[in-house]
Amino acid sequence: MKKLISMTILCVTSLVLAACGNQAQKDSNDLESLPDLNGRYEIDEKTPAWKLDTKEEPTKLTWFIENAGFNDSPWGEDIVTRKIKEDLNLDIEIIAGDEQALNTFFASDNIPDIISLYDGGKSKLSKSAQKWSLPLNKLAEKYDPYFFEVTSEDTLKWYKMDDGNTYGYASFSNTEEDLLSGVIPSHNAFVVRGDVLKEIPDLDFTTPSEFERSLEKINQKFPELIPLGFGEMKNHLGSIGGALQDMIGVPWVDEENNYYDRNMDEEYLKWIDVLREAHKNGFISDDSFADDYDTVLEKIKIGKYAAMFVQGTHAYQPSFQGLMDKAPESAYKPVDAFQSDKYDGPALSQGGLSGYTTTYITKENKDPAKSIQFFTYMISEEGAVTVNFGVKDESFYEDEVGYYHLNDKYQKMKNDDLDAFKEKTRIGEIPFFGHDNGNAVKYQDPEDIGWVKAILPFQEWGKGKLVPKFEIDGIDPDHGTVEARNLTAINDEFTTTIISAIRSEDKETFDQKIADFKKFRREHGWEDIVKVFNQKIQGNMERLKD
Repeated sequence: MKKLISMTILCVTSLVLAACGNQAQKDSNDLESLPDLNGRYEIDEKTPAWKLDTKEEPTKLTWFIENAGFNDSPWGEDIVTRKIKEDLNLDIEIIAGDEQALNTFFASDNIPDIISLYDGGKSKLSKSAQKWSLPLNKLAEKYDPYFFEVTSEDTLKWYKMDDGNTYGYASFSNTEEDLLSGVIPSHNAFVVRGDVLKEIPDLDFTTPSEFERSLEKINQKFPELIPLGFGEMKNHLGSIGGALQDMIGVPWVDEENNYYDRNMDEEYLKWIDVLREAHKNGFISDDSFADDYDTVLEKIKIGKYAAMFVQGTHAYQPSFQGLMDKAPESAYKPVDAFQSDKYDGPALSQGGLSGYTTTYITKENKDPAKSIQFFTYMISEEGAVTVNFGVKDESFYEDEVGYYHLNDKYQKMKNDDLDAFKEKTRIGEIPFFGHDNGNAVKYQDPEDIGWVKAILPFQEWGKGKLVPKFEIDGIDPDHGTVEARNLTAINDEFTTTIISAIRSEDKETFDQKIADFKKFRREHGWEDIVKVFNQKIQGNMERLKD
């Protein structure tokens, strides 16, 4: 998936308020101005409306996607969009652009019919959605109640606004059930080379004393290896920040559901001090703090690290697999690490209810009935299968187990000419209604998902260790505020502090660096930032109650 595009800037929201304020005042979302079906079809709670709609002429809609690099080739000229066009009698013009392009649309009162933002519902534009978009729940009630059969009730509740309506629907919005299902993989793990484990079977990384003893044994037995690495962490903390806190099991909120200061947690700082001792003893290379991604890839591929704590194991797949292919006995294996008597063990995190992108039906929409049908279709099994596999007997087939696979023609095309595959099929290219545990998962052969064999044990180790952290979802201060600027400065200072603390010569220097950081926070409005955190946490708690 592409990196998150920058959130819509404040000026867009100002234009939204100006452009849509009059309309919002006029209809107040009572939907009286929406067209009636006038005999197009009779709604049925058990049947998706796209199967009932008798409208003969094709509907033409515009869909703005806040990603200037998104594929905006004509709709209907590839397998996926042709199928959607045929099923829904719907033609869509995709408009790919950035926030400046969206700004222009709002300024000209020429707002597209559908808008997708890469913001997880957190941008100011999403927060003002009542002003410029239509409530999905009301559209579903009026035109397509089957929408409620395919959507996540928890996601709809999470995106509910003050007026009790839900305006945007998120992709990859993970509920507590999803996180506990075992379908969503963890991407963080502490791993050790297999041959090292075989040679030193009593390695133990779970307690500070055993951690240090194990690194000493590795250094004695395998002096040619770097005893401990962390993955790429140039200009950021990588795995020794939040990922380490997760591994220890540090909570996100306290018993009263107030913000918990994870960065200054005693157990976390104790483990950072353990890493200081490891660095002092030569078990952690200074290069670990400067190596770029490509350098880390190469070191993993040759098995240079005896042990690693990796955040984002999937990002290093080629190298983990390369080592396994070259020297199977050396392939990395996951082990327990960084435990604490104070906490219950690893509490790993993955995407929450806010999800990835958020998609809206605007008040300027030319056919709200067809648009909510589109949402229902794309979220449903029919849409998920189409987006992920294409058309049965054309691009994919079903095996004897019931899994779907690309046929030989398109699998070869995907392997040999990915650009041509994307152009002709568009399979996997429209993620805006997708889900980690969605309607197409049951048809996906685990061997086709794309995870290399070398990291499957890492993911197996992580099963049962993912936990929800909905309370702190989106609690950072709003972009452009004093608190947001101060938090950026504090986060940068924290990165510098932790790395320099690990490189400290003694505990006294370590403690002084932590004390200096606390002073820096106080001088940069930390108390006000915590107030924002707590206000937003309480808002999240209210949403979770609904």
